[in-house]
Parts: sequence; structure tokens; C-alpha cells
Amino acid sequence: MNYPSIFSSIVDVGSNLSPNKATGVSCVTFDSEQEILWAGNYSGHVTSFVPNTSLVRYTSFHVDNESDIRQIITCKEGVLCLTKDSLRLSKRRGITISNFKCHQSMKDLNCMLYKNRNNDYKNGLVYLAGNQEELIELDIENGKKSRLIDIYEDGNGVKNCHLMKGHPRFICMADCDGKIVLRDYDQLKIQHHFNPTTAISAFDASGNYLVTISPYSQLMMIYDLRQIRLASVVQMYQPSHIKFLSRFTTKCCIVSLNGQFSIVDLSNPAPNSSKFLN
Repeated sequence: MNYPSIFSSIVDVGSNLSPNKATGVSCVTFDSEQEILWAGNYSGHVTSFVPNTSLVRYTSFHVDNESDIRQIITCKEGVLCLTKDSLRLSKRRGITISNFKCHQSMKDLNCMLYKNRNNDYKNGLVYLAGNQEELIELDIENGKKSRLIDIYEDGNGVKNCHLMKGHPRFICMADCDGKIVLRDYDQLKIQHHFNPTTAISAFDASGNYLVTISPYSQLMMIYDLRQIRLASVVQMYQPSHIKFLSRFTTKCCIVSLNGQFSIVDLSNPAPNSSKFLN
């Protein structure tokens, strides 16, 4: 099945672009509250689009003059933009609500995780981690760090946090070598971990499953979060990205390096159960 391109657009580079800065897209995400597509680039600029007959630009604003945009997360109040050493909360129109920066603990951030409490963004918590020693828990309401946790934790944790995903029970963290660590939300203590078999490019968690993919070994590893064990291994062709489908807790979509989409049902993860969309 072939899917034709409907429309495309160019992300703004911003007026503060320096000659030595790249301008490519560094991250994209769909808005959790509205029909908006958000894109950040390597020059520290954020652009949003509304899909209509074409991708119509909605807002465009600069976040950081020194760093690329490393991750974007949306919440009810606005949009959270992560850079190397700061986190900015802005309204969807681009107006800054608050800017969080700490030179002592925010050194080289890679990823973040937003946890909503009581459906109120002011009671929300943001977890920040990266190529640094600490996992930061940030309280959005007062703009202060709640807790700092050593992510390595006597050798049981990760050496750095390359990727981070949320789960109702765990904060799931992965390092560049492929080690997965599961921490609880209450104490931020390590509850379980999965030792790496190879470096991974992406992972996701939903329901009773955590899945990882690696373009190097061309394997998808399926972990059972009920029994905390490796449940299955599936051969995949050059997997690059993975995402659980929101309406199906056992189905995920995998994108390969050549643009191939595969839908895999984890309850029956045999290769012949995959659907390929070129």
C-alpha cells in the first residue's frame, strides 16, 4: 500500500541564526490538546503548523540562541521546549510563561518526561535527564527542583540518559548502550533493569509491554512488565523509530531507515503478522 505525500512545509530558522548553526529539524511532536504539529530545529527555533488544505504556519518563536531544541512536549497550558541547559514553558502563541535554567544541574540535557497530577498543569512534574549525573524532578508550579537523583546509582543505573519514556508504574530510562532502567515515581528508586544486548535507537512502553529496537542488530526486543523479563525477540529490517498505537496497548508502529512502516501486534509478534506500508 502506497501513501502519497499530501503536503509539506519549511520550518522557520529564526532571526538569530548564526553562520555556524545548522537549520535542520531536530524534533517534532503532535499537540496533545489541539490539532497542531510542533517542530524544533538545530538553531533553537520552534515553529507550529495547523493541518488544513496545507500545513499552515500557526506560530513561530525563538527559544535559545546557543542550543538546538532537543524535545518538545505539550500540556494544557502550553508547550515545553527542552534545550541543552534549559527548559522553557510557553503559551501556544509563543509568549513565555516561565524559563527554567540552572547551571549546576542542567549541563547537557537530552530528554524529558511530563507527568500530570490531578489534570492541572500547575501540579505537574517534569523529569529531565541527559549526558549528566543527575535526574532532575522539576515542579512547574514554583519553578524549582523538587529532587535530584544520581542516575548511575552505584553502578545499577544508566551512565547517561539517552531516552526517557513514561509508564503508569515506572519512569523508563535508557542509555546509549541499550540498558533500560525502571524507576518508581514515589522514591525515584530503581525497581528493575534490563541489561543491554546492543545499542538501541528507540524504545516505548505501554500497558504490559516495553519494546526496544536497534538498527545495528536489526532486532526488536519485547519485555513483559508484569513478569519483568524478556518475552520475545523479533527480526526487523533496519528499525529506526517505534511508537505504540494509542488505541491498542499491544500494537506498535515501527519505521525503518528506508521509510517502511510496520504494524506489529505484540500478542502475536511473528514476522508474518506485520503489515508493511511503503
